Amino acid sequence: MTTLLRCIVIFLGMVLGFPAAFFAQPVDQKANVCSADIESAKSKFLVNNQYNEFVDYLNNSKDKSAQLCLDYYKANARYLQLKYLEDKQSWDDYFANGNTYREQLVDNVQKVITQTDTANSLRVKSRLLAWQFHCDQQDVFAQQALDDLVADVSVYAKGAGSDSDLLKETADKLLSYGEKSKARAIYKLYVNGLVAQKMTPVQLKEVAAGFYKQGNLELAQSIYDIYVEEIAKTFTPEKLTAELFEIASLFV
Repeated sequence: MTTLLRCIVIFLGMVLGFPAAFFAQPVDQKANVCSADIESAKSKFLVNNQYNEFVDYLNNSKDKSAQLCLDYYKANARYLQLKYLEDKQSWDDYFANGNTYREQLVDNVQKVITQTDTANSLRVKSRLLAWQFHCDQQDVFAQQALDDLVADVSVYAKGAGSDSDLLKETADKLLSYGEKSKARAIYKLYVNGLVAQKMTPVQLKEVAAGFYKQGNLELAQSIYDIYVEEIAKTFTPEKLTAELFEIASLFV
């Protein structure tokens, strides 16, 4: 019982100390989406691990209006190719061409970052890819890449055209790499986006329960936090306390 009461105290502290931010603008999920043809080509080539062929396809594209998308997918292809070579232990290709692949990855990511602003989803995707790469390499650029990613995502999330799926994808990836506190901060931004869609407390609780069942406890707790803040406005003290105990028992 002592542990459970401690959880309740923590929940109440979160309610009193960290109110949710509400966005005034609706979320436009279609902003900054690259051509479906590129994604289709990626699926076609990469299903057979034809990374060089996919990069050639991108280099030969005549759609120069989509140059930033082409650059991002080139970087993504080289990242996936390096991971594939490592997994398959294809060391001949890895050591003969690895440096070239890494240079192309970094160069193309940097092109996207320098030519986009924080309202563009491609910038966030490129920041995420750059951080994954440096983190995998365990090089001296990993921490700065992480800081840049979190900073850009924080600004991007406040924009009218931000993609909530991208926020969740970023937080999921951070969590998978063990960056728990950073992931929780991005999940919070994702949850704020849900609130901006005018979800009712009942809907928030259902969404939180869904993520809890999936095993995503970080995201579930973030949504429960917002849910508690919402019901605290209307529930009686007795009903609120009962609800807090119910939620806290999930995380004991």
